[in-house]
Amino acid sequence: MGLRGDGLAVKVSTWKNPKKDVPQEVDANGFATSDAILVMQGIMQGDALQGTYLLRIGGKAEVDLTRHHAVFKVGDQTYTNVLPSGAGYDPKSKVTTAHVRIDTNQGEIEMGLRQTCRDGSEKQGTGVSFIQFMRPIEPGSDTPHRADELFYRPGKQYFVDAFTANRYCDRSLCYNSGKWKDRKLPAERNPGMEGWGFGRSDCFEDLVMFANETGSDFLMSMSSTADNEYFLKLAQLLRYGSDGREPYNGPQAHPLYPPLNSNLRVYLELGNEIWNWGSPVTGNMMAMMKQEKEAQTEDGKVFNYNGQGNYRTWHALRTARASDIWRGVFGDAAMGDTVRFIIEYQYVNAQDTANLSFSSGQLVQQWRWPARAGSPSDQLLHLGGGRRGLLWRGNSSGLRADLVIPDGSFEETPVPDGTITAPAGTPWHFSGSAGIVRNLTSAVASYSPGKKTTPAANSAYGWSFTVGEKPIYVYQMGRMYFANSDGCRLLLLQAENHAVLLDQQLNKVFRFPMPAQGVYYADRTPKPIRLEPHASYCILAVEQGKTPVCQAGTAAISGPGITIDGPIQATATATANDPAAWTDWVKANEKEKGTVMGPVNFLYSMSADVPAPLQLREYAPLQPSQGQQAAIIRGDGQMSVEFTIPKEGDYAVSFRAYTKNHTFSVQVDGKPANQRYQGDYRSDARTCALGGFSLANPLNERYDSGVFHATPGTHILTFTGAKAGADSFVVFDDIRLASADAIMESGFGSGAAMGQPVENLWKQAQYRDTEICLVFGLARVSYESGWSLGGDTQQNAIQAWCKFCDPRGVAIQRDANNIFMASGASLPFWGVYNYFPVDDPVHATTYPIMRGIVDSGRQLPAEADNGVPIPGMLNKSNLALQWDYSFKTKIVLDHPNRWEAWVVIAPATTTYQLRVQTTAGGSFEIEVDGHPLAAPTPSGNEVTLSVRLTKGPHGIRIRNRGGNFQLEQITVERQ
Repeated sequence: MGLRGDGLAVKVSTWKNPKKDVPQEVDANGFATSDAILVMQGIMQGDALQGTYLLRIGGKAEVDLTRHHAVFKVGDQTYTNVLPSGAGYDPKSKVTTAHVRIDTNQGEIEMGLRQTCRDGSEKQGTGVSFIQFMRPIEPGSDTPHRADELFYRPGKQYFVDAFTANRYCDRSLCYNSGKWKDRKLPAERNPGMEGWGFGRSDCFEDLVMFANETGSDFLMSMSSTADNEYFLKLAQLLRYGSDGREPYNGPQAHPLYPPLNSNLRVYLELGNEIWNWGSPVTGNMMAMMKQEKEAQTEDGKVFNYNGQGNYRTWHALRTARASDIWRGVFGDAAMGDTVRFIIEYQYVNAQDTANLSFSSGQLVQQWRWPARAGSPSDQLLHLGGGRRGLLWRGNSSGLRADLVIPDGSFEETPVPDGTITAPAGTPWHFSGSAGIVRNLTSAVASYSPGKKTTPAANSAYGWSFTVGEKPIYVYQMGRMYFANSDGCRLLLLQAENHAVLLDQQLNKVFRFPMPAQGVYYADRTPKPIRLEPHASYCILAVEQGKTPVCQAGTAAISGPGITIDGPIQATATATANDPAAWTDWVKANEKEKGTVMGPVNFLYSMSADVPAPLQLREYAPLQPSQGQQAAIIRGDGQMSVEFTIPKEGDYAVSFRAYTKNHTFSVQVDGKPANQRYQGDYRSDARTCALGGFSLANPLNERYDSGVFHATPGTHILTFTGAKAGADSFVVFDDIRLASADAIMESGFGSGAAMGQPVENLWKQAQYRDTEICLVFGLARVSYESGWSLGGDTQQNAIQAWCKFCDPRGVAIQRDANNIFMASGASLPFWGVYNYFPVDDPVHATTYPIMRGIVDSGRQLPAEADNGVPIPGMLNKSNLALQWDYSFKTKIVLDHPNRWEAWVVIAPATTTYQLRVQTTAGGSFEIEVDGHPLAAPTPSGNEVTLSVRLTKGPHGIRIRNRGGNFQLEQITVERQ
């Protein structure tokens, strides 16, 4: 098993000039050339920095750590906060050495360097030639790392204990310029992550030494724009080592920086997630492809030999080019066994990525290196198929129907529009500046998002409705968004003549990586629009065909005083400003009556003078995502409610919320239940935190309290405001109870990472993905796997607690690994999501997921059972992949290169016979594990072929090589 590692366990550091707004100059190796301030941060959030450090400086300097109450020690002499210039200085080596004790727990260390002299002379202000600040061997320890240690011991140890391979996929690796001259050298200071775009790679010598020290195989994501020199010199560096600047071109008796140990394997991919056409990695590669094509270079001609080259064929060609170059360095015998290239694809062949990418690899080999397209030993591309192997739980949120917070939606007691009040008759008790808030009434009070569709450009869509007995007043309109949008035009029309009553523009909605699903609103109109009783109207959105919507027929519940008639669509013609001139109006059919499309929405009231609402943020008035009302706390207000726990266990309070400059605390039975930050597993903070990566739409994102243990019976939940302010508040809605049992006992379910398919059976997804690789004769590698609880951006406290604290995680992780290996896959790389708290690498392997990984590594992998047992018959009923479902009972191969495939399980290593029965009319070729067994053969007569198979899974394909015919069956027997 492997681990995806985004950088090594070293501190991140930046230089600051003591003079404000003056950039700090550094030398070629990144060290200050004048007096400076060095700011060092922990590895990740929560990293404990206290303990004794070893400080080594090239030259001498006065070192100031006053902010951290530091104690320096040189021999028997101690200094408080400031190390004088010259103390600990050795004139022979021109190095200053000292130990320093710091008791900072978290955050960053700021070190001032004054009276600097990098060469030991009397001239001051020249900076330092190098600096080492070796951290304690674990937080709080009085023993620092040695000066010759490169890697943090606890981080290195959990690699040794748990993993046999490590994947290096730092953004600066696969996003860098691809030029060897730009790589980072061992002598350079490590400033940590250098951001997106054309950054600089991590130091390759460090990565090689880390692999050697941990005994782990080496998987690297190379720059997607790497040139041939990059391929060659990287291969040489791993094969022979380097002198610190350039790789050796042959074996060395005493290399300055060693090569990769010869017993370790190398896995290589060009870029990362190339299938993601919106990624900068792919964008940069496509720019290089365009340049090469326009310049008519050799590769620019080859990838586009038939005028149909695209970024996948370019990627396959460059991967083949890299493979050929590496073959020249490592030799033929190493390719496949020691060195293997990987081409990735998306989940379960989404967007046809596996079929297109693997086929491109085979075609490139035939175009450019036809002599190597035959026997396995002479094959150019020894590929592995890579995809994510993220696992999930069937109930990822922990929410369940029998876990109830009374009136958690605050809808039981209606209050007037535009008011904040503490009404009687609700199970909640409000005190101080707390109560129920109602802005306006939402026309779509609730809905069930159905199937999505993307309307055509210049189309208008929405729904019609009829007003009840009393007039209503429309204040603003909005639109439901699933992802980023360029915005839209919103129209309120009379149904009869399509006259425009209100015309609003919703501007571009953009958040990185994407906004949360929810309704975004245009500005409130200065004067509300009166709609008359018993009259019918339409609300429509006009867009340019780029943004998905819920298609017509989406079930919805309307607000009071209106009745939904049904969806409506039209084509906005050249006279787009005049809906009366639009064409192709389509109204609801009988089945769609009472449903909506979009949904487009509007906010209204029975009153014409509702006060302006509290605005949460741009495009987001204080409007619940479901229902009409919410709770609000201002100042030190408080609200509480009694609730019932049905079963002893571990729980969290789950809620939708928005806070504006306001903090609050959650208590259960008077005891705090506040996580330190969203996604943290601990419950010991003074107040509860909201916020997180990509949280954008107020009152639609879900947060939770810290986790608490509770026994069956009645308990009291309390929310208390913790910060007063004239313009500060926190709003709550949809308060529910989440259970660790509900998550951990729900089995494997669908995933929530971006792009991950909704696959009810995670096992089925793994088996299907491995089949894709086996059919092409490839070993499957999951380039990143893990528990995607909470997805890429919205993990909450109870999900983190289940991963880090629930002992059931050990067995779940073992089961996941067994499923992966039983699918016939080769190597899972666990990564992306955390498997232990980031601030506790010392005890990493004591946490459940890591224990499950360690346990799996100490056992033989599960035996593959993904395929048709042989001897047996292969036909339509047991196809591995069905790219085309047009045939009913027979397999029709009706055009060249069309193929169908099976995965079989050989019970023993021996020779098998394949008897192939086809109808006349064409010719075919049989491939086993990606290799043809014979030249194309005319169809119509039974053909017998022999192949030696090892025990386990194998892919068998029949490919049309001309004509039109049917496959009747293939009988596989022992010879």
